[in-house]
Amino acid sequence: MPFGLGLFSSSGPERMDYDVAYKQAEEMLSPKFDQQRQQLSRDQRQRGFYGQMPGDVMEQQLASQQTAQTGQFAQDLIQQDFQMQMQEEEAGGGFWEAVGGIAGGFLGGPGGAAIGSGIADWLF
Repeated sequence: MPFGLGLFSSSGPERMDYDVAYKQAEEMLSPKFDQQRQQLSRDQRQRGFYGQMPGDVMEQQLASQQTAQTGQFAQDLIQQDFQMQMQEEEAGGGFWEAVGGIAGGFLGGPGGAAIGSGIADWLF
């Protein structure tokens, strides 16, 4: 960084921990998954599969699908949280753009303002 201004830069927002995101995903998806398990149980009784091998296979498939969906949703939560933090950090950059505009304004109008903003972007 020029002029030792690296002190003002950040390494970006921290990512949400996967375990935290997975727990949130489980809590959010739990009602939906409970309904799916209840529906499968009703379907098994109607088909005569309840307590038999085909019913057990269907339960395992549903559990695998639910685990995969929970994992994907946790990843989505992590990404969404990261993007929101990035947007918040970028919104804070408006101050430096304003400083650049003011400094560039002293250099002579809109062209100077663009130069000042470019300098501010380059420094920070």
